[in-house]
Amino acid sequence: MKWFLCPWDDMFLGVPADRIERLFIASPQNEEGLSIPQMFHRPVPAPHAASLKPKGTILLLPRIDIDLDIPDAEIHAMPRAFGEKSLFAGACFRNGDLILLLNIEEIEKKGNSGD
Repeated sequence: MKWFLCPWDDMFLGVPADRIERLFIASPQNEEGLSIPQMFHRPVPAPHAASLKPKGTILLLPRIDIDLDIPDAEIHAMPRAFGEKSLFAGACFRNGDLILLLNIEEIEKKGNSGD
């Protein structure tokens, strides 16, 4: 499956490409979107945005560096310590880099709950 990768400190966050309708440059008009940096309480810029399928929810993202195909066989389940309803769908390693794959359904639920 194809993932868009955003640098996040010394790792990457992966956003599933099949959930994205379109990518665009974020602007002040997009401030109503779900901000990944804010969700994780991180004061980093969110220059990119994605319109998610099927509802059109706007997801504000750190800089998107690359898209990458990651076979399902390379994706590892998250440890139970992250909880049943984790914001991460899984993790993998590529070239020594950790990639945490975002669970878009849980992110939308968290964003809609106002937590």
